[in-house]
Amino acid sequence: MHVKTSRGVRRGSVQMQLECPSGTLSTLLSARSADYTQDGFDWTFMTVRCWDESPIGTWHFRIFYSGVCLFLLLLIVTSH
Repeated sequence: MHVKTSRGVRRGSVQMQLECPSGTLSTLLSARSADYTQDGFDWTFMTVRCWDESPIGTWHFRIFYSGVCLFLLLLIVTSH
């Protein structure tokens, strides 16, 4: 997953989570209290936390800013 933010966002206040269909939660980015830069970021994130679990179902990707969920993406994966 590739995430890019614009300038003016305090990078240390951004958190990201990915929840797989089974409910396993993976923190892709946690808050960093000493990161005050407002230059944004252009980073790639990955996780192996959901390894070997079925990909079928609803995935939840959440972005938090200062502890408040600002964005939720639902991805539904079905079998063919």
